[in-house]
Amino acid sequence: MAGLVDLCTGVAAHEIAAGNSSGSTAGLAPGCTAEEPLGGVVGMASERADEQAQKRVRRLYGEDNLVCHGGEVWAQDVAPVMQEDREKRKQKTARSDDADIPIYLWDSVLNWEDEPRKTEALCKIRLGVLRWCKRTVRKEFLGWFWGKHNTLKGTWVEMQRAALTGEGVMHLKTFLNQVRRNVEAKRDWEAGRECIVRYSNSTWWEWNDGSRPHFWRWPVEYQKQVRDGVPPWFKSKVPNWKVPQRVERDPELRKAMRAKLEKVKNLRCIQPGTMTSLTSYFSVPKGDSDLRMVYDGTKRGLNDSMWAPWFALPTIETHLRFLGPESSLGDIDIGDMFHIFVIHEKVQKLAGIDVTPFFPEELTQKRQLKVIWLRWVRSVMGLKSSPYNCIQGILVAEELIKGNPSDEDNVFRWDYIALNLPGSQSYQPGIPWICKWRKGDGKLACDFLIYVDDIRSGGNGWCEARRASQVIAMRLNYLGLQDAARKRRDPSQQPGPWAGSVVGTMEGVVYVTVTQERWDKAKMMVNWIYGAVKSAESVDFKTLESYSFFLIYFSCTYPACVPYLKGIHLRLDSWRPWRKEDGWKYSLREIRAMLEEKGADVGEMIPGCGDRPPGKVKVVPRLHDDLQALMELLQPDTPPKRTIYPAKGQ
Repeated sequence: MAGLVDLCTGVAAHEIAAGNSSGSTAGLAPGCTAEEPLGGVVGMASERADEQAQKRVRRLYGEDNLVCHGGEVWAQDVAPVMQEDREKRKQKTARSDDADIPIYLWDSVLNWEDEPRKTEALCKIRLGVLRWCKRTVRKEFLGWFWGKHNTLKGTWVEMQRAALTGEGVMHLKTFLNQVRRNVEAKRDWEAGRECIVRYSNSTWWEWNDGSRPHFWRWPVEYQKQVRDGVPPWFKSKVPNWKVPQRVERDPELRKAMRAKLEKVKNLRCIQPGTMTSLTSYFSVPKGDSDLRMVYDGTKRGLNDSMWAPWFALPTIETHLRFLGPESSLGDIDIGDMFHIFVIHEKVQKLAGIDVTPFFPEELTQKRQLKVIWLRWVRSVMGLKSSPYNCIQGILVAEELIKGNPSDEDNVFRWDYIALNLPGSQSYQPGIPWICKWRKGDGKLACDFLIYVDDIRSGGNGWCEARRASQVIAMRLNYLGLQDAARKRRDPSQQPGPWAGSVVGTMEGVVYVTVTQERWDKAKMMVNWIYGAVKSAESVDFKTLESYSFFLIYFSCTYPACVPYLKGIHLRLDSWRPWRKEDGWKYSLREIRAMLEEKGADVGEMIPGCGDRPPGKVKVVPRLHDDLQALMELLQPDTPPKRTIYPAKGQ
């Protein structure tokens, strides 16, 4: 059964091991490539599976085909080699929405010799297991529904009995009428029905019909929010705006926008319904040949009337807390994350869109229609409350995925928080200052981070990291969240970028860097600012602000740049009141002295200073020196690797 469980990291068949975090990590060993250690199977697998893993590897590969180097066992020219695709998947283009699904990542676990007979057998096994999973979801929901609304079960049983005699239709109407009279039962039934329909239309690898959180599997205290959406907070009067959507004149662009609208329409993310206000939308380029739809909730004040709490996202410093010299890292993507979570009914009424210009044929087919208005029922980028609502749901799911840290069968188990502080007698420079630690094998605990919809998992060696990725994918799908298999990256000590940085280990050294593309972009921005400063006394505010945001993000990887961004910030704020010639703000004592001389009140603003920034801002004195320092730091042609934890003995 462990072999089948290892296959269940695909999209739809997660229930096989949804409640079981154990399993044979040794069974994953044959999926290693010639360039990667076999998950650190010798000395890096979990303590319980270590001996079995060594025996399995030697049995599969033979003693003559194994090479031991640096305490790790390597396969020599026998593992299935897909290195070209593995390297390609580290690039951003291979993780696009239309990328091919790397099925070999799963097939190689049990069919490492790539035998056609075994490949065909795996396809049949997946088909059978998928059918079983779909039946299980339906049965589980009905069992939960009858447990919560037991008064309706009798009518359902009578309906099933009557169906055998041909009188089931009448009893079905009676049952549905009883459900409609019970508001809570109606919401549960309709939401559960949608979950089952979407799940039934999925394949092993993809959720072709989209998904909706399986709310009955979530914690009781959060089931209502994940079913109906998080209630919004309004701080002012909501808008009432019903201006028709602007017609796109470019035929090619109109065709591309229609395709984007058709996708969300077919996934039933936008549906007919009652609405009191509309929002506009437009498109912006995405790459060289694609576009991104922007649904503007800011227009006419919808976003201004709403309030959403602030929330934090993990940074590269957070990521480094579970990295060690033996760590391997994998990547999982949550597919269509914003389109998974439902938005509250109060927001749905205000989030209508006019699609009449893009579907004029529907007016011809239904002559009684004059306009085609649809409303958003799922979270969408552009509504102020959507990011908070989605991140809240993902954080709840994160706790469910991690499970009980005391469970010995949990891959994410840990015993205590270790403090490895500089200056202490036991300080080790090769591990994080603060981290989760396991007593059993004396190693860093497996862990993962979620940056919006990108998940980075890590473990001690390939096998443990892959096991962590498997558990994450299984439990995501179990909760009704999509695991985008086409964007999966197999665990590696040198993975691709995550949250703007590239983290990896090489010969026991943990390092962080950026991609060549980001390095070149940062150099371009600094050179542009320097050229603009030399040629004029003022610079375009919007461009400088945009570049400063990127450089702040860039400085998370290279903190040495942080002090030299101050000149840019002083320049951006030079238009504000109470600023000196060098851009720094006057102290409170200086402001009071200036106002006393004029006989003005402390709260009085300096005349001529508005609330909005000007089109251009003036140069501050220290900006030239700061830019020269940044240019010196960015002088190398390739991005340097910043050492985080040195190798043992260095």
